[in-house]
Amino acid sequence: MDTTQQIESLEFRISKLERLVDLIIVRGESHKIESEKTPSLLDYTSKQHAVIQMLYAGMTTKQMTEMLDVSEGTIKVHISSIMKKAGMRGRSQVPSLYEEWLDRLSPDQYQRQAGIPMGWATEPEKHADVTKMLRVKMR
Repeated sequence: MDTTQQIESLEFRISKLERLVDLIIVRGESHKIESEKTPSLLDYTSKQHAVIQMLYAGMTTKQMTEMLDVSEGTIKVHISSIMKKAGMRGRSQVPSLYEEWLDRLSPDQYQRQAGIPMGWATEPEKHADVTKMLRVKMR
């Protein structure tokens, strides 16, 4: 192999390495971007969706326990799980999840994906069956 062929071979290898490095960087960036997105509705259980909606409606932990007939500890566990999944630091950030879903989905889409109607926490008398279902599931 003469010098020209050796140089061409090295340039070829260098270009392959550069492409590989670019791929690694792009994949790293896409992973970083993906992890910063709002979690999907599917990441949460129907019980957690109920708690998110109740927080959005401004309910206190005590009000949630009465509506769902569970202990305060159960509600706090759900809130902690929601915050962990969403990468949030405070309970006051949780309603923003619901706001983002409201912006992206119709009520029918939300209900199909979440398993409970959108807005049921603000109109519990219209959705008594949902409240009963959640009471049973939360025990």
